[in-house]
Amino acid sequence: GLLKSLPGVQDINNHELRGWGADSPTINGGQMGQIVITIDGIVNQDSGYGNSPAINVGATAPGMDAIAEVKLLVSNYTAEYGARNGGQLNVTIKNGTNRFHGTAFYDWRHEELNANEFFNNKLTVAKPRYRYQNPGGTIGGPLIIPGTRFNRDRNKLFFFFSYDHLNNSGIAGPNRYTMPTGLERTGDFSQSLNQNGTLIVVHDPNAGGAPFPGNKIPTNRINPIGL
Repeated sequence: GLLKSLPGVQDINNHELRGWGADSPTINGGQMGQIVITIDGIVNQDSGYGNSPAINVGATAPGMDAIAEVKLLVSNYTAEYGARNGGQLNVTIKNGTNRFHGTAFYDWRHEELNANEFFNNKLTVAKPRYRYQNPGGTIGGPLIIPGTRFNRDRNKLFFFFSYDHLNNSGIAGPNRYTMPTGLERTGDFSQSLNQNGTLIVVHDPNAGGAPFPGNKIPTNRINPIGL
């Protein structure tokens, strides 16, 4: 979302998804999926995700409080950068210091706190269920071992930990699937009806799209692997 504020960046994502989102933005007329995303210098992308070359999803999405710096290089890369021509997005994670520091947050949303829509109120329709919980925090500091002299001056070894948990329900509707009946699994669609009670006609691609006789697929036309 921060990239939208930069010149030459086109971003069509709504940023309501978890993590990086689906498609990376385009920079200076480049193509989607041509941005290199790195975290502390390590490439952070799942190049095998999806079936489209435009999709270029980050493999790991750190919590917002864990990010120290975001830098986007758009052109004239130095010799250390390469592989893609659509921009270099570098994310730097915070590190521990010689003092203990931490943050904590808890974002909470509930439908009881939301206003209902005008037409829902007019039709006395209840507010849709929407429950979103996002607790998390960070902590960092010197790594010390009580009772020993290890790192007593607190200037040699440090740690940093980040936790960010997302939990929501009611945002998307239920998933509904139509499973084949026993007759349909044998190729018999003579009793397969739609919601209006009309026969669902199965067409034969080898006969110019004509319906199968009796709306039944011959058993010798059914691939045994598919069966």
